[in-house]
Amino acid sequence: ACAEVGEWATVRQLQADMLAAGIAPNNHTYTALLTVMGRNGLFKEASDVYTEMLAKGMHINQYCYTALIRGCGLARQPSLALALYQQARTSPECVLDRRIYQTTIWACATHQPSAEQVFSNMVSDGMAPDAETYGSLISGCDQDWPRALRLLAEMRENKLAVGE
Repeated sequence: ACAEVGEWATVRQLQADMLAAGIAPNNHTYTALLTVMGRNGLFKEASDVYTEMLAKGMHINQYCYTALIRGCGLARQPSLALALYQQARTSPECVLDRRIYQTTIWACATHQPSAEQVFSNMVSDGMAPDAETYGSLISGCDQDWPRALRLLAEMRENKLAVGE
């Protein structure tokens, strides 16, 4: 709930209260923290939590990676988003789902080669793109109108409605 209203200070206080009570953070706790940070554009804080998780030997799952990648997108760090996505692809604890592909494509939209790479992986991994996926790709076309029109045509070929 705190994530929805941007109450970052409340979340940090809850984390401190948990630690003071001797409750060790687990993957769910860290995922919640990363989600709040991602939604609020707290890229530096999310990076610190990620580093802490790695130092503790925590398993980084697709929910953690998705939250981190979202933070990269908000911080306009497409190369870091792509690096995290590549780590997720090779992580045995991470099951790539539609959300991680779409979030990475969105985060990399300003760097089209990266977004196209993730899109290609998504399709080759057997996951069908939807209107949101195409919307993220199109948003990065900037002034490349022929490319945007090609993507719109591809959407229609796949029977996806614009604005779906």
